Amino acid sequence: MKRLLIASSICLSLILSILAAPPSSAKAETAHNPVVLVHGISGASYNFFAIKNYLISQGWQSNKLYAIDFYDKTGNNLNNGPQLAAYIDRVLKETGAKK
Repeated sequence: MKRLLIASSICLSLILSILAAPPSSAKAETAHNPVVLVHGISGASYNFFAIKNYLISQGWQSNKLYAIDFYDKTGNNLNNGPQLAAYIDRVLKETGAKK
């Protein structure tokens, strides 16, 4: 009986503490930096369809989500590095973002 009373007291305390907590006045950030999604070896930009949809559902604008398609699908960074750098520069110029 004593255990039941203690367990009930703990449950009631938890419930009251949750109900007494004031609601958060924090707002979701509406200004996001652009996101460049980069696939791995032999991947493609369409691999990010689900991730893009998830980010949009979380408040991201679709025009801030980018995905690159590398010409070299073997993962050669000597080829893909400059292509990625140029792509990011283009995204920054297009969006006016600093990062």
